[in-house]
Amino acid sequence: PRTDLAGVLPDGQHAVIITAQGLQWWDIADPAHPARIGSSPMATANKGSGTGGGNLFAETDQLDDLCDCSKLDIFSLSGRHVTSSATLSGQAGGQLAVSNDGQLVASAGTGGNGLTLWDLRDASRPRALATLQTVPTITGITFSPNDGLLADWNEQTLQLWNLHDPASPAMVASIAFQAQPS
Repeated sequence: PRTDLAGVLPDGQHAVIITAQGLQWWDIADPAHPARIGSSPMATANKGSGTGGGNLFAETDQLDDLCDCSKLDIFSLSGRHVTSSATLSGQAGGQLAVSNDGQLVASAGTGGNGLTLWDLRDASRPRALATLQTVPTITGITFSPNDGLLADWNEQTLQLWNLHDPASPAMVASIAFQAQPS
């Protein structure tokens, strides 16, 4: 499980602090005078993973110790307010990424198998765009800087997906590799 951590969202205007009690939101538009703008209580926020894109923050939160399943929480921030939030229960594994423009989130499926791409143009109503059959037990996901490619990987394979049409991603490469001895 993750311990307390913090990060600046890509918009450069907001920061989030993740604790065992939940999420704290900060307006850092004027770094000399940061202002706490709210909190989102979540008893297990520090047991999942979190990432931001644009003015959005997404995090997974383990539902219980009996399954490798999580809920996906999505928050939109503007100025000094969390303007919307949405929760998708049982919809995510532990890996996720938000596109740099904040319009898509990719979340691993339960157990780290498969990926779902979510449309976040209306962050209060995420909409599933596509489900991808990926390598098993995903250990990472990322978007390219221009959001044109999505990468997922495990300990043996890297997959690259073209996102020209996010509703129908096309695999452009699957690269097998072996870990190098240290």
